[in-house]
Amino acid sequence: MNSPKIVTEQLKNESGYSLVIVLLVIVVLSIMGVSIIGVTATNVKMSSGERDYQAVYYIAESGITKRLAELENRLKNTDVSNYDDIIISTENYEFSPNQGSIPTAEVKTLGEDGNYTIISTGTIGNRSRTVQTNFSISTSANNNIEILDNMAVFTNGHISLTGGATINGTVGSNLLGTGLKVDGKFYHIIFDSYPDGGATLNGKFTFDTNVELEDVVRFPNNNSEQMLQHINHFKESLDKRDSQQKYEMIELQKTSKDRETIELQKKQIQTEGGNKFDVILNNNLRINNYVVRDAHPKFELKLHEYNKPLSFNEIIIDSNYTLTINVGDSEKDLIVNHLNLYNGHIKLEGTGTLNIIVKDSITLGSGSINNNGQIDKLNIYLEENVNNISVGSNQKIFGSLIAEVADVSLSGGGGFQGHIVTGGSNVTVSGGVYTNSGIIYAPDAHVKFTGGAETVGAVIANTFEADGGVEITFPENKEDFPPLPGIGPSNGIDRDPIKEQ
Repeated sequence: MNSPKIVTEQLKNESGYSLVIVLLVIVVLSIMGVSIIGVTATNVKMSSGERDYQAVYYIAESGITKRLAELENRLKNTDVSNYDDIIISTENYEFSPNQGSIPTAEVKTLGEDGNYTIISTGTIGNRSRTVQTNFSISTSANNNIEILDNMAVFTNGHISLTGGATINGTVGSNLLGTGLKVDGKFYHIIFDSYPDGGATLNGKFTFDTNVELEDVVRFPNNNSEQMLQHINHFKESLDKRDSQQKYEMIELQKTSKDRETIELQKKQIQTEGGNKFDVILNNNLRINNYVVRDAHPKFELKLHEYNKPLSFNEIIIDSNYTLTINVGDSEKDLIVNHLNLYNGHIKLEGTGTLNIIVKDSITLGSGSINNNGQIDKLNIYLEENVNNISVGSNQKIFGSLIAEVADVSLSGGGGFQGHIVTGGSNVTVSGGVYTNSGIIYAPDAHVKFTGGAETVGAVIANTFEADGGVEITFPENKEDFPPLPGIGPSNGIDRDPIKEQ
């Protein structure tokens, strides 16, 4: 039997305790490690499942977006009463591989009589999700603008042709208003033309009333035989029409009002050397830093990846930098409060059309938009808050301008190589500006050409003035005009939000 002393000594013996503690710690850590691994594996599995679940939804949604884009392109210039043959179908689309699987979307379009439903089932591997949207076909009233054959200049009111101005085509007027007062008499047309100089009309005058030429047109006060023969030439060629040719400002086909848009808040880019820059910050698109120029990969605004218009507070392009915008193969809208192209360029990629809708202000210095590109691929819309636009410094814009109320000034060799449509009160073209195959449609404005400005196109104005070596030439074929934005058949798609079945 152990004595108390021996028992006490054994209890005090700590030999082997360290091993026990180490073993206990290892066991605890092992249990914790296994638990953490289990939780992590579960989270990874859940995250992967959630990712795949969301990816399938996006594929289904992309199927609808792709089908609507196809339909919009087909309907854009289609003037029919029954759309069913164009719309009713089942389409299958494939997308870029995802985790070894090829995502697909089966898209069915059903309906009749202008009201339709698109049902899209997206599939990745064994996962599928189905979404749908309802849409209808809307046909807006046509804003028909009839440009008369060979009509280089047409006004509601008075016309002044002085100082060497040359018009190659017909000059016409509705003869509204009081006209211009010369030597105590009012005339609707001041024509400072001589047999051997002054203003030149290589065409004829046309009016809608039974008037005598000398009561409407003021020629220089010269009674020489040559001058009388000169005047008689225009008398003999005078074209008297049966009715007035009425022109009114068209309604803007593109607007920011009541639009559901996407606002990007931040996008960072960097150079290969690691220099970083927020090209998008607080909904401002900033192409004004060397990192944009040197970024790898290059920054590109990919509008074709969004199914709604992008909207920015400001787009600023400076220091001769370039913003590349990819519109894909469909029509895309870009909405901006302030377009600030002080010294830079916008380059378009894709075969689609870009509509830039400016809400508040536009600043143009030097640079270009869609330089040497197709005119009908760019339209710039200025809403009612934009009061004026000035284009100068040899800035070239290959596209059309459609302004609700803005006055327009083109000077210094700059200008639009397309149409100018405005409800403003003044349009001035001066200083070596040259525009080609465009219509200046400003039925409420006084349009003035001066300082050697030239255009191949037509001018529709309230009143018109030309002097100082100006030349306006109607194109050989009226069909040479690019399509006017918002003119002619305007079949559109009005759709509901996409919802999951």
